[in-house]
Amino acid sequence: PADFTPHVLDGEVWSVAQVGSKMVLGGAYTRAQNASGGTILTRNRILAFNRTTGVLDTVFNPNANGTVRALIGAADGQSVYAGGQFTVIGGAGINRLARLNINTGLPVPGFSANVNNVVWDLKLVNNRLFVAGAFTAINGVSRQGLAELDPATGAVRNTVNVPFTKAKA
Repeated sequence: PADFTPHVLDGEVWSVAQVGSKMVLGGAYTRAQNASGGTILTRNRILAFNRTTGVLDTVFNPNANGTVRALIGAADGQSVYAGGQFTVIGGAGINRLARLNINTGLPVPGFSANVNNVVWDLKLVNNRLFVAGAFTAINGVSRQGLAELDPATGAVRNTVNVPFTKAKA
């Protein structure tokens, strides 16, 4: 990181994503501070900062109630997908996968992906949102560990249905 990158003061950072002029950090932490010092901000598991100055965004504060393990910028350049172990983010009850407005930190209307267990990774390729994790269902549709979603709505697509199961010891 650059010498002006803000400091996460406790916990761990699990994921980093660039969305336009902002960087977003997800993880398991609760406090952050600008590199130059100053006020310590409460930032529960997700924050954003200016990528050229390093200054923490004081408006973007989704306040996730569980670890944010995966982040990826949306194709619109105005939002970010966040996956993890949370059940509340951006002031809304959202289970483990959210699309957040990069300026406000609020959920993007129209996107809903109710995931029944932890999301570990996200990839966005050619209007295809791939989700990997320890889940068995998204939006009530059976998917074990891997799913493709519509990136605009969060609806499960039928193109990927490869069930992953735990190996027996």
